[in-house]
Amino acid sequence: MSQTVEELAANIALYRRTRAACGLDPDAGRVTVLVHTYLGDDHTTARADALEPMVRYLRSSLLMRSAATAAGQRREDVAAASEEDLDYLFRRAYDRYCDRRALIGTPDSVAPFVAALHRAGVDEIAALVDFGMDRERLRSGLEHLDVLRRRTRERVGVARDTRGQGRETVAPATSAQRRLWLAAQLLENPAAYNETQAVRLRGPLDVEALRAAVDGLVERHAGLRTVFRGEDEAGVVQVVREGLRIPLAVSDARGQDPDEAVAALLSEESHRAYDLAGGPLFTPRLLRLAEDDHVLALGMHHIVTDAHSAALIAGDLRELYTAARAGRPPVFARPAGTTVGAPEPPHDPADLVWWRELLGEKPPVLALPTDRPRGRRVAGRGGAVARSVGRERADRLREWSGQQGVTLFATLCTAWQSVLRRRSGQDAFLLGTTFGRRRPETVDTVGFHVALLPLALSATDAAPLPEAVRATGRALFAAEEHSGVDLDALVAAVHPDPGNPRPLVTVSVDLDRSALAGIELPGLRAEGVAAGTESAPLELALMATHAPDGSLRLRLRYDADLFDAATADGYLAELEERLDAVAAAPGEEPAPSEEAVPCEDAAPGEQAAAPDTATLLREIWESLLGVRGFPDDSNFFDLGGNSIAAIRLVNRVRDTLGVDYPMADFFAEATLRAMTGQLAGGEGPEAPATAAGEDSTAEEAPAPEEPPVVDRAPVSDQQARMIAGHHTMPDPAVWNVPTRITFTGALDPAALRSAVSGVIARHDALRTRFVQEDAPDGPWWQEVVAAGPVPLPVEDLTGLPAGERRSRADALCRADAAVAFELGRPLVPRLRLLRVEEDRWELMFVLHHVCADGWSLSLLLAEIATLYTAAAAGVPHGLPDPAMQAPGYARWQREHHEPGAEAERAAFCARYLDGVPSAVPVPTDRPRPQKLSGHGDTVRGVASGDVRAAVEKLAADLRTTPFAVAAAALGVFLTRLSGEEDTLLSVPYANREGTASESLVAMTSTAVMVRVRLDSANLGETCAELAVRTGAGALGAMAHVLPTARIMQAMRDAGAVSVPDRVPHVLAFQNSVDTDIEIPGLRVEVADLAPPLSRSELCFGLAPRRDAAKGYRTFLEFSTDLWDHTTAHDLLASYTDLLAEFCARPDRPVRELLAERPSLSLPNTGKADAV
Repeated sequence: MSQTVEELAANIALYRRTRAACGLDPDAGRVTVLVHTYLGDDHTTARADALEPMVRYLRSSLLMRSAATAAGQRREDVAAASEEDLDYLFRRAYDRYCDRRALIGTPDSVAPFVAALHRAGVDEIAALVDFGMDRERLRSGLEHLDVLRRRTRERVGVARDTRGQGRETVAPATSAQRRLWLAAQLLENPAAYNETQAVRLRGPLDVEALRAAVDGLVERHAGLRTVFRGEDEAGVVQVVREGLRIPLAVSDARGQDPDEAVAALLSEESHRAYDLAGGPLFTPRLLRLAEDDHVLALGMHHIVTDAHSAALIAGDLRELYTAARAGRPPVFARPAGTTVGAPEPPHDPADLVWWRELLGEKPPVLALPTDRPRGRRVAGRGGAVARSVGRERADRLREWSGQQGVTLFATLCTAWQSVLRRRSGQDAFLLGTTFGRRRPETVDTVGFHVALLPLALSATDAAPLPEAVRATGRALFAAEEHSGVDLDALVAAVHPDPGNPRPLVTVSVDLDRSALAGIELPGLRAEGVAAGTESAPLELALMATHAPDGSLRLRLRYDADLFDAATADGYLAELEERLDAVAAAPGEEPAPSEEAVPCEDAAPGEQAAAPDTATLLREIWESLLGVRGFPDDSNFFDLGGNSIAAIRLVNRVRDTLGVDYPMADFFAEATLRAMTGQLAGGEGPEAPATAAGEDSTAEEAPAPEEPPVVDRAPVSDQQARMIAGHHTMPDPAVWNVPTRITFTGALDPAALRSAVSGVIARHDALRTRFVQEDAPDGPWWQEVVAAGPVPLPVEDLTGLPAGERRSRADALCRADAAVAFELGRPLVPRLRLLRVEEDRWELMFVLHHVCADGWSLSLLLAEIATLYTAAAAGVPHGLPDPAMQAPGYARWQREHHEPGAEAERAAFCARYLDGVPSAVPVPTDRPRPQKLSGHGDTVRGVASGDVRAAVEKLAADLRTTPFAVAAAALGVFLTRLSGEEDTLLSVPYANREGTASESLVAMTSTAVMVRVRLDSANLGETCAELAVRTGAGALGAMAHVLPTARIMQAMRDAGAVSVPDRVPHVLAFQNSVDTDIEIPGLRVEVADLAPPLSRSELCFGLAPRRDAAKGYRTFLEFSTDLWDHTTAHDLLASYTDLLAEFCARPDRPVRELLAERPSLSLPNTGKADAV
């Protein structure tokens, strides 16, 4: 475009006049303008990306002089300039050229230029997109261009409809509308007050009926046709456009990833820049995911809606759609109201007096610590984090709230208050919440009829929880009683900081229902969609939403100029903890007592155990639990203890009494009576006293006999490495393999006990202890003890209140998972069977990794299912005996040891790993400590069946393995994060040689070093080529298996300068692990209950499901010394996304993937040195 918009408008006008003078319809001629176009996510980046291609294009097409002139340079300068000078002149004026002559930026930033062209009389814009941009940017730009096209079509279509209808009703805005209009002017972000609702509709949707329903909705409710203008004399006015039609915009996303398409739609509506004066302020959207799968999204500005309005819209939409499908007119109980001319709620002067007395001369405005300093200007740019409270926990919260005589919202407010109080250090502060202010005349009116009022809350540590929630309930009730206050007068009277765009309230809390998610349309199944905007009118705004399934969705919007996402998520995590504590709280406070309760039925002649020990133990218990006077047989966990407190208790007992109390004994009977009986000697407080005159040296009860040893052998190489790891890790529980098996149905506990006993008897590894000769440097041996009876008592939790059972079961299972094994004792699986509900049972099955690997675990689970089924039916199980046992494997390994072959393998590994860097600079959340503590956590996810199908198809096409594809993608992902193009992965390898090992339960797996290195000599290397090359290297490494320490030594022997001691990044592709088991008559769920520890820095895991359509289970085990939980979730999700992208276009150059950095915010980018 080589003319200004003004020149263009004049030329178009001349063209129309000329057509009229020639007897032609002046409006029938179509004007099309050709404009250079490139759109992206970020305005500055898009401009920078387009600069060089634009310069090359203009130079090659001899248009540089025209473009330099169009960019604002003087014609005489341009005419006299050399080619080099032209280049300089154009670059200097490039932004001006883009502003006035091109569509280069984002859909939002170029929208004013599009509007200017439309006003000039342009009918169509031809976007010149192929001016030298690379293929990927060209494709991405077209997607953003489509967004601009749809928005323009909606705006222009509405404008034309408006011109066709014409009539407007103008009236003063209500006080609520006026306040929100003014608040919107104070924020830089025009999307700050957007609201979105969405619902997924499954089934045969009648799209035309839905179009008609939306048209009827807009026609029925004037609020959806209203815009707002600021006028000099009248102030803010509301303008209702009569006859305005806002059509339903339908987008086709078939063939796209459904989750990504829905997220893109919601993001677009979240960031839509509504024009309050131009409108429309309502945007109905329909996304077609499949023929029978759609998402309906309703976006609007908050000034035309509130929670009550959302319910009205959902209800009316249902009737309108049902009527349209049936071919009948819709039927409504009453006509819809309007805010035009509606009377305002009256203001009682007494309410203002009440609020002024409540808030005082200096209201306690909440001042939270922020990640960045506050400024006087508020942009309103924000983000959002969300979590869910499941139905069972939500029901417990509702039940507990009712027991206290308060609403669920009062309980939510109290929990949120406690989080904010801890974070801010303020005992008293203001917390905003909305109150409805509708008169009877507006009960059926869609519009903004609420007020955000400052709830004055205060608390201290001394306040018991029930009293705290009841105090909140009283505060809410009182505020509701006085919610008719003149809010403008209140703010003017007590505003503590004039000029601040956030008067009085900086943080809010609300509870509502997802009205649209519960809509019932004939022939369709509605599913909730986690919708919501990401703007930030306040610093923090918490919204809890009742979902149709009874769960609660917690969503926190935050000011992104003040808070990081991790900080906001930390607030939500802490709120979840508070709500869990509330749900677990007893209905009544325990009555304090200064003395222990005596045993009322103690027989004469009985006495307590040694008083000194008993007294000391009670003091330890009472000090740790903060409870006094409880009976000796009270359960530790019923008194408020948890697994962490149990560890502290045992540690204090050891420090005070100088004796160890085994954790397993404690969990077997967690009472003071049991502990006192064992540590004080005798049988506890009720042990019979020695009769006078009796010999106090009477023979003591014999200690239980050790089971006999039935086999003894040297340890295998893998067992030796695991024993060394057990003794070097700060917490050896990191080597636990804890599995929780949940049975739903009529379980037969006796049959399960038989199955577990049988599986332990079948496999020596489950009855093995490890002893060392000539410690500390002598060899280790494995000793197998004889099989004995396996106790599996039922711990029945159904006697507990329904709300406490699941949390108690979870605490017991996690405690079992976190207790380390002692290698010198037989490593029999740690077992616990819990009855959680009448038809729900949980079996905790904990192994030490030295006994079993992932392959072994799959064998054990399958055998438990087979043995249980047989025992329950009273028939033989039919399982063959294992072909090999763990001691036999160790002997076989020694017999087949060949030093020459080992030297050859070492030489191969040294060559394969030659030049591999010893450190990869993956960013972390915190600076790296000198030594990692071993503390960690695990996050879990899923990769869809489509992703798995793509991985396996690519592997088949390339004649490589799915593992090679996953490893290559992980290498690219780590390179994205670190910039290091040569990465090393430690990969667990099953290492099963021969058919005999297929039924072996033992630790046979080993780590294989797999290298993922970009080809520096081939910058165009594709994803497919990298996968093939990585797979070939991995197969070579697997054919030359050696212990990691031996490989590192081989590298040093070969002259490597920098060799890592350990490999910090692991890929666990668990294609040998199958935990999907089936038992007739029962629904079985198997879960890995990993303890809060980590064996490496980052361990990415993919586990194929038995049903390929279910895809992969994914997990990331990570060091919490280095990363936060939120970051770990992001890392896992980003890797899964990249894996899908890697497979979607295998012919794509790898370096294009590297250019798309993941959106992770990690402050520390120090080297990920091996530790």
